[in-house]
Amino acid sequence: MVRRGTTPLKRGLVAGALAASLALPGLIPAGTVSATPSRSDLASARARLDQLHHDFEVVVERYDTVRTRLQQIRKDMATTRVQIGDLRRGIATHQRRAVAVARRMYESGSSGALEMVLSSKNIGEIESNLQYLSSSESSQARVFEKLAVERKQLSLKLHELSAAQRRVAADEERLARLRSSIQHKMRSQRAEIARLEDAIRRAEQRRKARLRAERAAAAQADPAPTPTHSAPAPAPPAPAQVPGSPNAQVAVQTALAQVGKPYQWGAAGPNSFDCSGLTMYAWAAAGVSLPHSAAMQYGVTRHVSLSAIQPGDLLFYYSPISHVAMYVGGGRMVEAPHTGAYVQVVPMRTSDLTGVGRP
Repeated sequence: MVRRGTTPLKRGLVAGALAASLALPGLIPAGTVSATPSRSDLASARARLDQLHHDFEVVVERYDTVRTRLQQIRKDMATTRVQIGDLRRGIATHQRRAVAVARRMYESGSSGALEMVLSSKNIGEIESNLQYLSSSESSQARVFEKLAVERKQLSLKLHELSAAQRRVAADEERLARLRSSIQHKMRSQRAEIARLEDAIRRAEQRRKARLRAERAAAAQADPAPTPTHSAPAPAPPAPAQVPGSPNAQVAVQTALAQVGKPYQWGAAGPNSFDCSGLTMYAWAAAGVSLPHSAAMQYGVTRHVSLSAIQPGDLLFYYSPISHVAMYVGGGRMVEAPHTGAYVQVVPMRTSDLTGVGRP
């Protein structure tokens, strides 16, 4: 796993989604990181970190989903407000026309027709009563029908706007709770994450040093014989997979161009990313709009089998879905893995894979 420039602070951020109940008793206790851990200790430490990463992604996915939904509601509210404005202007116009029609009907002695329309209880009754009027009276009276229709539409739109405002308030409150929870857990688990990663790092350093020493000792004990013939030429590399469309090629190139940039929960570029923010950013460069949520991206993409995967396809993980990566060909994928890490290219994982989506 790539961890260039990782600081204890950044490493600590990954603990954002971990509840205190997940604490693992007896796992490399504080103050013993310099001791040589057993293989079992290291396996437990790695499993613990994997669980931290996954739990963090689950919370970030919830945050991204709520925020994306909130953004859509606000867009819909803006459209509704425009419609309300149009209806109010239309109503004002038809009210002026209705006053003029009422005056003409009264002056021409058609007060009976006017009373018939004005006494109607609903739009359907207006429509029914109009058929009993003369053609000229009916034509004049239809201005009242239009006015009634627009008033009904205005009432529905105002109700729709009010309901949307309640959803916005609820989602804003939920986002605030999620943000507060993430930040609290980031602080509370920082020391544990730093301890676990330091133990794993030290163990990996010792393992590499031991291997170097073993190779050096073996080389001294049994020097390699001088070759009597040249070694066979290496096999040519397998041809790289070609994206299935020009859009996919742009998306892959854009995603790969972000390698080395830091993970940041809730971010969608250009300087940092979370998992769905990276795939959304890459496909946006190809002119394809995706929501900022792994689960939502799975819902709007065409599902294909793993055997038919092509560069640019998205890989979705866990159930419920909480992580997404992009396949780039050659059995590799690019992803923004977790806080403290960077956008990186890694071998494609099939464990915990839920499905493949093609934008």
